[in-house]
Amino acid sequence: MTEVLKYSPALVGSDIPNLTSKSKNLKEESRPLVLLYGWMGSQPVYLNKYAQQWTQRGYNVFAYCPSTLETFFPPYRVKQINNKMLPIVKGYIKDHPQCQGIIFHCFSNGGGFYYSEIIHEMVNNPEFQHLHQFMKGTVFDSLPSLSMNAGLRAARISGGLLVYLFVKILMFPLMILFMGDHWERYKRNLSHEKNVWPHLVIYSKDDSIVTVDQVEILIDLLKNKTLAKKPNLYLETCFDNSPHVCHLRTHPKEYGESMDQLVERIFQHATEAA
Repeated sequence: MTEVLKYSPALVGSDIPNLTSKSKNLKEESRPLVLLYGWMGSQPVYLNKYAQQWTQRGYNVFAYCPSTLETFFPPYRVKQINNKMLPIVKGYIKDHPQCQGIIFHCFSNGGGFYYSEIIHEMVNNPEFQHLHQFMKGTVFDSLPSLSMNAGLRAARISGGLLVYLFVKILMFPLMILFMGDHWERYKRNLSHEKNVWPHLVIYSKDDSIVTVDQVEILIDLLKNKTLAKKPNLYLETCFDNSPHVCHLRTHPKEYGESMDQLVERIFQHATEAA
């Protein structure tokens, strides 16, 4: 469907998820949409495993793998979002007016940065503000990292030594120029006061890139700011022994159960608001 966002339709014959209604007579075009944003330097072969988790459950999926370099260059992300990504999502909603909603599933800062900018555009850009009402839930997997040093460690792992040196030596001055108050803006968007829908935070005590203390900053913001009046919309799954963005591979059963709990909470939230 597009080279920017890879489209994976729901598994043929799969049940249509029920996120917003108690009715059992849901139509095909009402299937919810998942926006899957991978970690920095992620590859489709790995992100597809997460897409399959959703398509098997009856969701249509758009997926994107951020490159290592674009993760450190905010102007490129904003251009991608405004000129390509959100127009694609806007077109999808136009073609599927009965779509029950959108769930975001993002990984590490690579996916988190895109999520942050997309939420910002949904809230502030008149062209895309109507999409915000379709937001039903968010999965944060292995994020956020709120320091440049952690970002450099991730660049070393995802891109290898040459990419790491390129980022550190050549791009570091640009990063300082363009990042500005990036980290504060990042936190504000992840925990925006209008993001009142179920959030699932998945992280690990054994993550050497996004450490527990970094995740706890986001958890505190979600609990005491975004979802302060709706504490039941917050869910978390903390593992003891899975590496960065490897929680599904290490704990497949528990990971799937966490996804199902999020979907159940989305349904509960929708029916309570009805």
